[in-house]
Amino acid sequence: MKVRLYDRAGNTRIGTGTRTIYPDYTVSTPSVTRDTAKDTGASTTDGITNKRQLGFVIGNLEVSATNRGNGAKVILRDDSGSGQDDGDPVALTTEIGHDDDDVTQANGHTVETTKTDFTEDKHGFYVCQTDDAGNTACSAKISWVVDITAPTKPSLPDLHEDDDSQGANANGARDGTKTDDLTNKQSEIDVAVQASGSQTETNNAHDQHQIRFYLWTPSSTSDTTVDDDELTELKAPAITDASNIATINDQGYTANGARGAVKQIYDENEILTEGIHHFVAKQYDVAGNLSAVSNALTVYVDATPPANLTVEPTLHPTSDSGDSSTDKQTSSVDLLFTFTPTPMSNDIDYFEVRRVRLNDAYETIGEDEYPSDPNTVQQTSYEFLSDDAVQTALVAEAADTYGEGAYQQGGAVKITAMDTPHYNTWYAFSVYAVDLAGNVVQGANSTNVRILVPPPTPAAMDLAVATDSGVLTDDDTTNKTAWTLSGQYQNVSQPEIDNDAAAGVRNVIIRIKQLNSDNQAIETLTHTFTRESDFDNTNNITVPNSANDPYTYAFTFDATAFEDLTDGIYEITASAYNSAGETGGESTPLRITLDRTAPTPEEHITLRTKTFTSSATQQSYKFTYNNPSGNEPNASITIIAPDTTTVATLTASSATNT
Repeated sequence: MKVRLYDRAGNTRIGTGTRTIYPDYTVSTPSVTRDTAKDTGASTTDGITNKRQLGFVIGNLEVSATNRGNGAKVILRDDSGSGQDDGDPVALTTEIGHDDDDVTQANGHTVETTKTDFTEDKHGFYVCQTDDAGNTACSAKISWVVDITAPTKPSLPDLHEDDDSQGANANGARDGTKTDDLTNKQSEIDVAVQASGSQTETNNAHDQHQIRFYLWTPSSTSDTTVDDDELTELKAPAITDASNIATINDQGYTANGARGAVKQIYDENEILTEGIHHFVAKQYDVAGNLSAVSNALTVYVDATPPANLTVEPTLHPTSDSGDSSTDKQTSSVDLLFTFTPTPMSNDIDYFEVRRVRLNDAYETIGEDEYPSDPNTVQQTSYEFLSDDAVQTALVAEAADTYGEGAYQQGGAVKITAMDTPHYNTWYAFSVYAVDLAGNVVQGANSTNVRILVPPPTPAAMDLAVATDSGVLTDDDTTNKTAWTLSGQYQNVSQPEIDNDAAAGVRNVIIRIKQLNSDNQAIETLTHTFTRESDFDNTNNITVPNSANDPYTYAFTFDATAFEDLTDGIYEITASAYNSAGETGGESTPLRITLDRTAPTPEEHITLRTKTFTSSATQQSYKFTYNNPSGNEPNASITIIAPDTTTVATLTASSATNT
């Protein structure tokens, strides 16, 4: 730029000197990001760190536009001000000067603060640059969360219950449980741990805490102090991140409802040797702080089955139903087996019985199976061990229940509610011994038992109308002792239908029980008749009409033998027996009231005298019938004229007893 001068006369002169001016109205907006090398913990991008000296990457800085060697002035500020460009400057170990070379060098490069003692808190920062023309621009704000407090140590780790092995139905009186840290698993082992203590919650980061697992190798058997140099990090290759870190979340291990983590510390490619192993854990927060080590979990690995057994189970006579108690044919679903195992070892926790189906040639079909639901305790094991007081007491208790002779052989297993997919079929039952770690060995011998389909349960019986005396013929209240009863039975369940259990019925047993005022039986009378005919040929079971109902059998029963029954309430049930002597269930009881005592009119009827003076054919006469005890609500009243002619028969209202 030059200056031109003008006088009044219009003369001009151009000055000899010049001045250069640089118009500049803008400056670049700088950028600032966190130095990932300072971002410790599980993530390098979350801005949570346990470092107290912070680092930044500053970019988009402006160099001189005039080639005079002066770039923009750059200042990192904290977020203490009320607006941009008024926060306190933050000193950097490498200052960004007012020189093009400095600015160029710092553009996109890493700087760190000279301050090395930032407090635990959330700190905000931004960067501003001002050029030679005085234009200023500031970056967006970023933050660092400083967390230097280590989390509290986790709870005592626990061998996950799915890996704390045990047999399908352990005897609860013994030590084998899913909480004893004794296992027969040597690979794919999970350890669970519960996070504990409150954590820094500046940004709700406590939800992202993690657990690290370690194998602890004590320097000696007396070593009880865990040192870091005795720890080996556990990293299972099967885990996606191939690390020793397990993330805590609400879907993890939640013992007592608390957050926790489950970690597979050994995968299928790793083998944990038999013996004693110690595991510990540390809690690892998002800032990278590690807690003190937890108490040690001691796991006992035992993968060796008990010694081979020579044992053959015997079906106890109480479970061998039917005509014979020794033919090993039964319809019972509760089976008691006794046996004498050799050798008898204290390593055995309990016994169980399994079965395999046999064909007609007594060859096995399929594999051994547990004969009832393995998720519930449906087998009870009793073993007589001379040095085991608990088992001795159990045997004594069981002997009281099932008889002394059952438990002198050394062991017994009671199967409850056995599931039977195939009836009228032979099964081979074998004894298995299970030790405290859940290792199993099968006994050398088995016994064959045929499981029979039981006879069907008859329907509730009915008292015939002809013998149901009184006003109502369907109230099962009568003054007759010669009752005619009818009933029926049919195949209902699929096993009954498949095996036509109804066709195999040989006898029907009728039981008549007299009840006391507490509905307890005081006397039971029993009558048995065959399907073909009764003793006097008056009672019979009718073979069904195959075209109509091929599965339903009807039967009638005339109770002429019970004429000496006293008044009272009786329950009548029916049950069926088949040709093998197996019995089915009892029918729903039919309750009959026998009442042969005539009512006394004076106790119930209040009469009054009336003189009939009219010749009308209809006359009015009023009386009251009272039934205070309520035991004759359906009694009838007959009005009789002086010449003994019946005038009318009335029935009292059962609703009002009047």
